Amino acid sequence: MNGCRGISHNKEVTLWLNSKHRGKNGNPSSEALCIALFLVITLVGTAGFEYIFADALKPAWKESYTPADAVVTSKEYAEEEYVGRKGKTKTRDVYTLYYQFNAGGQTVEGSTTISESDYLGYSEGDAVAVGYDGEEPYLNNDTVANIQKSNARNIHVQALTKVAPVSGSVAYVLYLFLLLTFVRESKDAMPEGFFTENSWLDVDDGYLVAVADGVLQSFKIDKKKVAAVQDAYQSGADFETLKGLAKASKLISVPLNEVTGIESAFNSDVLTIHQGDDNHSFEFLNRAMKAHALNEIKKYLPEALSHQRQQKARIMAALPSIIVLSLLLALIVYFDNVVAGIIVGVFAVYMVLPKTLSHLLNPYIVDTWSAPKAA
Repeated sequence: MNGCRGISHNKEVTLWLNSKHRGKNGNPSSEALCIALFLVITLVGTAGFEYIFADALKPAWKESYTPADAVVTSKEYAEEEYVGRKGKTKTRDVYTLYYQFNAGGQTVEGSTTISESDYLGYSEGDAVAVGYDGEEPYLNNDTVANIQKSNARNIHVQALTKVAPVSGSVAYVLYLFLLLTFVRESKDAMPEGFFTENSWLDVDDGYLVAVADGVLQSFKIDKKKVAAVQDAYQSGADFETLKGLAKASKLISVPLNEVTGIESAFNSDVLTIHQGDDNHSFEFLNRAMKAHALNEIKKYLPEALSHQRQQKARIMAALPSIIVLSLLLALIVYFDNVVAGIIVGVFAVYMVLPKTLSHLLNPYIVDTWSAPKAA
């Protein structure tokens, strides 16, 4: 078979479609776009977070506090109860130090939480270095050790650690939305140099599919040989030559007059062929390529096969994914564990959300060809 003759070589299209030069979705700068969105949202979010919560991150008085010598009046250990996100009551150890010092000729009493080691080191009557706000010493005072720890924490790092996990998810969701909204057209494009009347090259997934003498054939291309196969395909090499060059694996050969069924989903680049009890999947560069191949395949199908089309409203098609996404979000709230929450959140954002958006933005259409069921 020679299904690749007469193909013009287009270097721009070659670079655009070569998996080494572009992202999976056909946009050479898709990864850069996602990174840029993440950086912009993170920078803006960090700046906004610092502006809104600046005093909480690092109170201004701690930068220019007034030092004083205080005396420990007492200390206290208590188990504090709190309600976790699961609704269960939990306890934590709280160590409190009480002290008094002179500020502007007045005696000021203060208290602060300290670590267990500091708690064990202090006794009533001990001296402790404190710092206070010259304008409001009664409200703003703490031990110098606590103040220095607070000042040592970089405000930008604190804000960044709060914002980055959220901005990463927001950037990815926005990226998906832009991708599914504006790049969908690439799925309907048929780039020159990657198909003939009866053959279709998929450099993303590494497959070549062809029809010859009523037989549908396909093989997997070794990932190290994709560029070489692409060049040979566009130079007019025949199927057998390409198969040898590709170090082919997963070879499939289906006589189309033996096909008992076909399934083709509108928003998928995979065509499923049923041959008796065997099912075969054929992958294409995009859905436009698949549709072009399907038109050629239909010429050789048994006359007994009839066509049916199943359609669903977008919201109904997306409903299972929406339910799964809702359950995952509920789990995030339920988990009283940050690491577990992050794992579930990453799965929700990167695995379930794209499918949900895809169903909402694309029509749900499944075409099938099958033999009539016996009465």
